[in-house]
Parts: sequence; structure tokens; C-alpha cells
Amino acid sequence: FALLGGSKPKLEQVFDKLLTWNRWWEKTRDNQGYLCWGSHPHPEALNGAGEYEGARYESGLDNSPLFDDAEYNEETHTLNMGSVGLMGFYIADCRYLAQMADILGKDSEATELNARARKYAAKLQTMWDDESGIFRDVYVADGSFSTHLAPTNFYPLIAGAATRDQAHRMIDE
Repeated sequence: FALLGGSKPKLEQVFDKLLTWNRWWEKTRDNQGYLCWGSHPHPEALNGAGEYEGARYESGLDNSPLFDDAEYNEETHTLNMGSVGLMGFYIADCRYLAQMADILGKDSEATELNARARKYAAKLQTMWDDESGIFRDVYVADGSFSTHLAPTNFYPLIAGAATRDQAHRMIDE
């Protein structure tokens, strides 16, 4: 809200588009409760759209080794890897949009967004690796943890989705 200069009319201009975008992620990138990077086929396919390479590119991390062991699922059009980074960003997005909905008096949308934030925050807890003291990407097929680490493993802190103890372990260890 502050980024928009505290302008309620500007917030009203962007809210519905942001909400549509938020809903899109759950609709198209949810795989067994995990949010996974993906790529749908496109008639003018560029950069591997609708393929493994396109899903890697969607993350913005392109050829990061984070995805070296992930498989592309042609049915869901996603990598079969729940992404800690994507989950963290999405939870934060839901929470900030809920705050915007409150400012605009959109109670049902705020309720929807807060429920979605809670849903994914609960699922994110299954991505906590107590042995190593950090959130890890998860292979959807068997629930095992990826061994790769990146700054995205800390995104649950941005979302406020880590418990106090988890946050301390992540920072201290």
C-alpha cells in the first residue's frame, strides 16, 4: 500500500489483477499440495515452453543445479519437486494481498487469501528437514528431500512461515 503512495484508488486498480494472478498459481502449479515450477505448451514455444527446460526457466534460476534431479511431469506440466522458494513467495503474496483486501473492504477475498496462506504454510512445514535444520525442496513422488541448497531455502523466513525455533536453527546453523 505504501508503494502505491497510500492511494486507495491505485490499490483498487491493481487488486483484482493481482488476485487473479494469485489464484492462477494454485490452479496450475499445485501438485499434491506443493507448489512446483512448471511450463505449459504454447504454440509459439520459446525456451522450452511445455518442457523440462521451460519449467526451470519459470523459476528465474534457469540452469540452477537445484533442478538437476527433478523430473518434468507432462500431465501436470510441472517439475515433480515442491519448491520451498515458490511456496515461501506464494505464502507472502497471499498474506500481503489479504492485507490489501482488508484495506479495500473485500472481506471474502481476505478470508480466501488468509485460508490459502495457512494451507500452504502448513504444507511448507512438511518441507522442514529437522536433521539439517532447514527447509528443503521435496520430490513429490516420494516426499524425499533434495540435497541442493540455495538462497531460496530461506524464503520461508520472508513469508513468516518458519517457527521461531526453525528460524533460529536456520540462522545459527
